[in-house]
Amino acid sequence: MLYFFTEKEKNKLKREYNIRFLTLLFVFLIITIIVLDIAFIPTLFLIKGQNDAAQKELDSLTVFGLSQDRNQLRDDVGLIRFQLNSLKAESIVVSELVREVTSRQIRSVRINVIDFKKDNKGDIVELQGVANNRESLVEFGNLLEESAYFEAVDLPVSSFTRSSDIPFLIKIKLAKEDEQ
Repeated sequence: MLYFFTEKEKNKLKREYNIRFLTLLFVFLIITIIVLDIAFIPTLFLIKGQNDAAQKELDSLTVFGLSQDRNQLRDDVGLIRFQLNSLKAESIVVSELVREVTSRQIRSVRINVIDFKKDNKGDIVELQGVANNRESLVEFGNLLEESAYFEAVDLPVSSFTRSSDIPFLIKIKLAKEDEQ
């Protein structure tokens, strides 16, 4: 059909086609940008609201509150140092015990608290945490029993009442130094 047009008319038709195509492309692009802007407006309001809430919370902290937190933290660190020094004085090497426990820890078991106690039965380590499932908790208990540092590992049956996200408290009696 283009054969019936002169070269000048062909160029005019091509230019007109290109202009219509570019116009349609720009209109589509502008509509897309407008739709995306409308879609992101709620997100912007949420971010602004969260930012304002965080700023208000930061503004509500006072210098007194911060210094009080620092003093409390200093007291806690001092207490922990005192406890660690008293444990070292009684020939318990805390870093070795922590290393022994964490080296046997498996991925599906999270330890939240390691507590050291001394009573008339001997030195006790208590582990508190959460296991993903029963099998991983049993495996962790078996790995702890294999250690020469530990004389006995007490994993209460009550820890197995749930099938997932199992909170546990394991009591471990430390082996005497001459047994290690």
